[in-house]
Amino acid sequence: MHESKDGAEEDDAAIATGWRKRSLPLSRLRLLMLVSLAFAIDFCYSVEVGYGIPALLKTGVDEKYATVIWGVGPLLGVLFQGYLGSASDRCTSSWGRRRPFIAVIAAGLSLSLLVFPYGKPIATALGLKGHATATFVVFFTFGALVALDFCLDQLQSAVRMYLLDSVPAKDGERGNFMYSAAMGLGACFGSALSAVSWEDVGVLVSLPGGGDVQLQVVFAGAFAVVLVCSAASLVSVPESSPAGHGGEANPSPLARGNPEASQPAAPCPDRREEGEGGAAITCFSCLAEVYHSVSGTVQFARHLSPAMLHLWGSLFLQWTSILTLYIFFTDYVGEVVYGGVPTSTNRTLLALYDQGVRAGCWYQTLLNLSGFLYSLFCDTLIRQVGLRRLMAAGHFLLFLSVGLGMVSSSSLNLLVMSVVCGIVFSNLLAIPYALIPYYEETGILLQSSTSSGDDVRGKAVAFVYTSMFLSQFFTASATGPIIKAYGSASAIMVISFLFSLLALPTIFLLVMRDTPTSLRSPSLGLRTVVRTVVGAVFRVITR
Repeated sequence: MHESKDGAEEDDAAIATGWRKRSLPLSRLRLLMLVSLAFAIDFCYSVEVGYGIPALLKTGVDEKYATVIWGVGPLLGVLFQGYLGSASDRCTSSWGRRRPFIAVIAAGLSLSLLVFPYGKPIATALGLKGHATATFVVFFTFGALVALDFCLDQLQSAVRMYLLDSVPAKDGERGNFMYSAAMGLGACFGSALSAVSWEDVGVLVSLPGGGDVQLQVVFAGAFAVVLVCSAASLVSVPESSPAGHGGEANPSPLARGNPEASQPAAPCPDRREEGEGGAAITCFSCLAEVYHSVSGTVQFARHLSPAMLHLWGSLFLQWTSILTLYIFFTDYVGEVVYGGVPTSTNRTLLALYDQGVRAGCWYQTLLNLSGFLYSLFCDTLIRQVGLRRLMAAGHFLLFLSVGLGMVSSSSLNLLVMSVVCGIVFSNLLAIPYALIPYYEETGILLQSSTSSGDDVRGKAVAFVYTSMFLSQFFTASATGPIIKAYGSASAIMVISFLFSLLALPTIFLLVMRDTPTSLRSPSLGLRTVVRTVVGAVFRVITR
């Protein structure tokens, strides 16, 4: 795919007119370069999910503490994303307002990927011995993983802002589709890289620093992907300085999960205006902003209808079920399916665990691939089956597959479970947000005594997102202690099954209740559903 010189000049001319005046479409090559960083982000997410917990367990961290790592990153994001978003809106760099932040965060991400596998060699180089070495490796690995997770969250938010600023309104759908496709492909390739046994490649045994060759190769690959994609994204669409537009900048979403992009970010005080105490006041203002955001969400929830609160509760249970599986799946396969022990001094048991972790990465590759392919024809299924029926069908399949996984952890059961999890992931990331305008149109979004405003839909979207955030925080906090009390990593499957069981009646009621009779679509038979799926697949293949 090549881009002509005239096309590039047209793009630059469009960009030079400023964010609000851009009307000429961007070329496909520029869009691909811009969203390439989304490929790198989900590539790294897959690597992190595949090897984060196993790497911590190998350092000797107790399982009940190792799982906490998945709650620290989101918590730091809540505290700092407001500050970073507001600072980005105020940035007057000649390089633009988004790209400087993308460059800095990408540099932090690259550094985290580069040093993560080298905790033990660094401790040895520092002259540490015995218990001091073990303690250093634990804290170093934990800190690098927290930094990695935090940078990924912030980078995704910054790239979203960059895409929002750079793509004209008429190209918005194409840009968002390419962004989502890049994320799906990145997740697939990241899991596939993690699943290959690189220790069997003799040339790579001579990597510097010693240590775990598998980790070194996987994280070095992720490091290279981030470097290449960051460079491509940063040179894709030049930005103009907001100073040339009267100092006004488009509002940006403050968080990766805050879809309320139409709401302007509450600006933190500028240090230049605060004098010597500016830094302290700025930090206090950002913390106050977090408090007001949380309290505002709680206040908004009081005006929501029982149907919306019911949807939130159902989503919390569904997210908890699937996140428990997804985050800890490689550890489950390594310990339960392959019988390995991550902290064992027996090389055979340790090798079995490593083999299980790699096998878990292959299953996660299948999960990501099935979710990506399913998302291609999800719209067709939604039109034919309906939003809530589709979500209910996906979760029921998840319930069955996890139940079979509890009975037998055979390769076939894990294979089916991976495919179903990919489908359910796609449903949970799309269907709840598509339900909000439907609820608003049918009058069941808010309580009958509450009048709707222009920003109600955005607030409802932000409220629905909190179900995933709180679910991740709960999963990170509770799963480790439960595994410790249960005495086996098989508790992962039990937790997922119990929450999927609790979610079943909520989904059934979600399908049946609060829908005006005139708006209910006729029931669909199995033959119709199968015909719809086959037709959708055919249309995607022939597109």
